[in-house]
Amino acid sequence: MSQIVHTNRTRISFAAVALMALAALAIGFDRASAQAEGEELRVGTYQPQQAFQMYHRTAAFQQEMQELQAQAQETEPEQLAQLQQQAEQMQQEVIQQFERDVKNAVPEIAEQANVDLVAVEVVYTAPGVEQEDVTESVVEKINEGAEAPAQNELPALPGR
Repeated sequence: MSQIVHTNRTRISFAAVALMALAALAIGFDRASAQAEGEELRVGTYQPQQAFQMYHRTAAFQQEMQELQAQAQETEPEQLAQLQQQAEQMQQEVIQQFERDVKNAVPEIAEQANVDLVAVEVVYTAPGVEQEDVTESVVEKINEGAEAPAQNELPALPGR
């Protein structure tokens, strides 16, 4: 199961790098016109791992994973591959839903925070670029309307 968690962290990391590259392109294109007009560029950042840990669907996923792990201890070795495949599928589904929910939430969050773009990480900013962490807003938006346990009630993610 730890291999599955590592694979998903890698997938989230790749998505983060892709978003960062898009943000860099957007900064490059918008930066010239913003500086020419004397405007300050505002960049919203968010931490996907932190947001994923607080994602309301994560609690249900963790409970299902614990049930599968308990089931695996009572299962014949030839059935373990089937349980592992089921766990991988569930994990992929929750990650894909998380990514869709974030993608749908970000435009409204950017507008509310008055940021020009949202990126996972900004390694460098030139003078005139202001950063704002919008992780909390992302979490609130993707969990909107969901009944989820408080953060301190969530069990640890598998492999942590």
